[in-house]
Amino acid sequence: MFDEMIGEPPPSRVDVAAIVRRERRRRTALRTTGAAGAVLAVVVSAGLLQQARGPATEEPLALPSSPAAAPQGFRLAAEDRLSAEATAATLRGVLDEAVHRVVPRATWFRQDIDGHPPADGEPPVLIGSEKTPKADQPFAGGTGIAVSGREGVFTLQILSTRPCADPSNPKCAQENENPELEQKQRDELLLTCQPQVKDCTDGTGVDGRRFLAQTVPGEDGEVTHEARLQLADRRVLTLSVSNLVSSGGGKAGVSQATTPVSRDQLGEVAALVGARILP
Repeated sequence: MFDEMIGEPPPSRVDVAAIVRRERRRRTALRTTGAAGAVLAVVVSAGLLQQARGPATEEPLALPSSPAAAPQGFRLAAEDRLSAEATAATLRGVLDEAVHRVVPRATWFRQDIDGHPPADGEPPVLIGSEKTPKADQPFAGGTGIAVSGREGVFTLQILSTRPCADPSNPKCAQENENPELEQKQRDELLLTCQPQVKDCTDGTGVDGRRFLAQTVPGEDGEVTHEARLQLADRRVLTLSVSNLVSSGGGKAGVSQATTPVSRDQLGEVAALVGARILP
């Protein structure tokens, strides 16, 4: 299960095994096509790094100054449908607040990423599934974002790196022969820069949380920035922004040469969102 090659995940359910398999497939492709660019800087929730790999090409970033009263934190509760929906709604508001704190001029516009498109002006609709025998399902969603005439797609995913727990799937038994090792391998794959990905940096914050950020070039001028942050409950927050925009009918094209949100800004947003999520 862990090593199979599959297509894109279903619209409203994104599982970490699919993400891991897609990462391996994409990195295999990058070995032959190459990845160009300077190193992507990211800010972790603590704002300071104990260690980081990869050369720095930009000035270190500082998080926006904290308000007098720290924002209230919340847990990623999903014991049933109601709690999952409540958590998704809270997470949606936190994401919207963080984006506009870092990029005040940002506006949302309708893009159908996963079958749940929000209206123009509204942040992504985040889908959270209650716990099932199959897996600890993540929260996920996305929509369009525009800043000063630049347009693209912004997505959020929260992934559990724990092995699958579906008793009806015989391949889950193999993953659970050594669950700690399996989870460690998944953490490494999601949170460690691979040698063939040139535009990447990773590290560990003073609070012990790991992060990774990378820029992945695509065909015909496509650019995607990703920022990943290990959360307090050991799940992984992944934010991405690209310069692709869909005009409808399932077709997408490059809007402009650069993404509407910079890679540094994406890291700041990830830090702000991650800081609100409790163990």
